Amino acid sequence: MFKLKFLIVNFLTMIRLIVALIIIPIYFKFGGFVTSIIVAISYLTDCLDGFLARHFNCSTFFGSILDGVSDKIFNIANLIIFLSITPLAIIPIILEVIIIIIQIYKYKNNYVVKTSLIGKAKMWVMGLTVVLTFLTVDEATNIFKNLLLVPLIIFEILTVLDYLKGIFKVENKRIKKIKPKGKFNMTLNEMLFSHSFYDKNKNDINIKMVCSYLNKNSK
Repeated sequence: MFKLKFLIVNFLTMIRLIVALIIIPIYFKFGGFVTSIIVAISYLTDCLDGFLARHFNCSTFFGSILDGVSDKIFNIANLIIFLSITPLAIIPIILEVIIIIIQIYKYKNNYVVKTSLIGKAKMWVMGLTVVLTFLTVDEATNIFKNLLLVPLIIFEILTVLDYLKGIFKVENKRIKKIKPKGKFNMTLNEMLFSHSFYDKNKNDINIKMVCSYLNKNSK
């Protein structure tokens, strides 16, 4: 039963990744209205997969990684379309890339890579902005299209600052890093797909740290 629930939840996540790969040609072939419907459904899967993962008790590190990668690729694909609508879209694209770079830095340096509350709020603003822009693209003026991006740009900036604060939080002039707690008596495969392991350690470790720890103990 766990496997079925796991597959359902991660299939919903995969929908965003699949849509990200086809949304650009869909927009240029079918226009803003059709694209807005597809994008709205895709953003709903982002809410649904998280809810079902918690409800079914099947949250895992694998699902968390897949969710983050799918979200980033999906958002970048939509913002690329925005460049054909308004040049101002380059600003949220640059900010989104900066967020990705910060997350990669945190991952490589053993910080917990976790979406903050501001980051989650940014996702909601992103979703509303994308859907509204596609819905109104054929009738809206250039000024209105640019104004729609303003709240998103603000939340992108706040997210960048929030993530930077997490990196440069100073205690005794040292950057705080998360240390592994105890020994992990599991294989990497078990750690990636175990709900209990994820639920216990999601706020304390990232998978890179686990891999490094396992490599050291296997020598």
